[in-house]
Amino acid sequence: MGSMEHRVRVLLVEADPSVVRRIVDWLERDGLQVDAVAGPAEFATPVASYGVVVIGLPDGDRLALCRTLRADDHGARILMLVPDRTETQSVAALEAGADDVLGREGLSTRELAVRVRALARRPRVKPRPAQSGILTVGSLQVDVEQGSVVVNGFRAQLSAVELAVLMELVARPGEVVQRTDVVHRVWGTQPVEPRTVDTVVKRLRARLGDAGSMVETVRGVGYRLDPQVRIRPASA
Repeated sequence: MGSMEHRVRVLLVEADPSVVRRIVDWLERDGLQVDAVAGPAEFATPVASYGVVVIGLPDGDRLALCRTLRADDHGARILMLVPDRTETQSVAALEAGADDVLGREGLSTRELAVRVRALARRPRVKPRPAQSGILTVGSLQVDVEQGSVVVNGFRAQLSAVELAVLMELVARPGEVVQRTDVVHRVWGTQPVEPRTVDTVVKRLRARLGDAGSMVETVRGVGYRLDPQVRIRPASA
């Protein structure tokens, strides 16, 4: 349990001391390294140094912190704890930029540890497409080497999971990418509900603005990046 493979660094942001004690105990028993703070004012180490950030603050605070972390663009993988994992709460968390959501009610200690590990294993850009250079689709530009996305001259702030989904589509422009393939490549073996994938794609479209229309849903099959694309060299 103490091997490098298992020593994932986790930052827990939670104001309730009793909850902190329980979660830290759960995760450390599973071999994870956990630092706990009551809020962002207590951050002492750069967030990017952690494999996963677990946010368990009250409603408004946790959503605001998630948006702030995502806007900072350091690639943090974020797991949000919500009171009850209703569709409304899950969607709000994903819309704020969370990569995964768990409900506190009936929370499984084992599931929490497994999901943290799954997030920690997820590459910041997954996978690397075969193409190089800059892919241009209308006002959307994707630097496939740097993993950056620009829309109308402004960099789009995407979560790790949103970027991973977009890169899957960029890797095969014009082709229909099956939903099952997206789930396998982005989430791996982690259980994912269909509505979670749909929510991530919906949020991706919203973050891309006008260019979001380039991400098409092929009903009952999967997703596709608009086929009218061209690639110019990165040095151009």
